[in-house]
Amino acid sequence: MLTGKYPRTLAAARAMEKDQWGLGDALLEEIGAPGEIGHNNDTGQLLTAASAYLRENGLDYAENTLRSFRDVSQLYPVARRRAGVPWSVHRAVPGPDMLDRIIAGLPASEKPLTVAKAERMVGVIFDQTKRRLEAERADAREEAETAELAARKREQDAARAAGAANSDTARRAAEREQAAARAAAEAARRRKIANQQVPSRKEVQDAVVPPPEMDIPAIALASVLIANADRATILATETMRIIELRGDELSQTSVDAFVEASLQAHEKWLETANEVRRNRTQKRGHLAVVGE
Repeated sequence: MLTGKYPRTLAAARAMEKDQWGLGDALLEEIGAPGEIGHNNDTGQLLTAASAYLRENGLDYAENTLRSFRDVSQLYPVARRRAGVPWSVHRAVPGPDMLDRIIAGLPASEKPLTVAKAERMVGVIFDQTKRRLEAERADAREEAETAELAARKREQDAARAAGAANSDTARRAAEREQAAARAAAEAARRRKIANQQVPSRKEVQDAVVPPPEMDIPAIALASVLIANADRATILATETMRIIELRGDELSQTSVDAFVEASLQAHEKWLETANEVRRNRTQKRGHLAVVGE
């Protein structure tokens, strides 16, 4: 393990409650930025050494904690840090451009931007990006499948032409066409296979771009709906646990009331989703209904 002294990091760690950015900046200066993906520049070992150095001086910071401080400082240069916005909110949003866009478009009713809100909104943005990538890959698979079928037909036609050729020149030309078609079919098959993969977290993260400011209110609302849905799921789970533990003590009326409330909540979510979709899709001349 690499060893050394990290005086700025130590001083910043001791003052961390007052200045979270200071610790990250000190680590960035004394340890350096992370290496490119697939390239080790020893910063991982240096973080381990810094963690041990702090522990020797009475401060307990895990390596991953130090890495988080360092990475957030790298992601947000001093000039791009938002005054009045907590460090933890910066950490929750993957970059200053997106944070600026979220804050600029956030409805007054949703301000201030908290960590929970930021995480939910970023989650919605990531989900949208993942769906976009999945749609693009579905289109690419369809295109590749069509190209493969066309190339296979070309290959078959060329094989027939080679068999029917009445001269060596015509036969060789048909065989060249057959080989080219076979190669095109194989390339299309490989594209189809490549686009069958579900987008990885890294691929989604790399494809994320700050949404238009006009979309931020809808993203904020979607994040609130998701939070409420999550809360409803938790409540339903807790209720089911009570029914399982005390089923013999509960009346059928109580159980029926829970079932009815669950069904009503489900129906209201579907009604809301369909109303939104109607307003959106009627302008396009078609109507898609959720749940059918």
